[in-house]
Amino acid sequence: MNKRALKKALKQSIPILCSYVFISMAYGMLMAENGYPWYVALLASVITGVAIHLVGEWMPSEPEQIVIDPNYLFGLIGGAVAYLFGRSRRGAFVAGVLGSLIAAFWDAVEVWNQGVQQ
Repeated sequence: MNKRALKKALKQSIPILCSYVFISMAYGMLMAENGYPWYVALLASVITGVAIHLVGEWMPSEPEQIVIDPNYLFGLIGGAVAYLFGRSRRGAFVAGVLGSLIAAFWDAVEVWNQGVQQ
């Protein structure tokens, strides 16, 4: 990956990264308010993002072979994993959203590393 493409990608990603910072701060405060340590919020978001990314990697690429719509499946996986950590609907929602952002950013970095122009 060349430096020019990385600079362009980071410049286009700044709004998403800024929203991630503010949402994760709110989620950390929410978890701390419920008695959890701050790192549980970060761990829940990261594990949710990894789970969503891995499900996306393991799904077949042909539409005829897909059993369930990926948009539904990613939401279900994200909500289930986040709920196991947060034990609340609000915490699961925030961790699911942050996990989706992490998975999307991970996918974007993989695409940029392969040299695909977007």
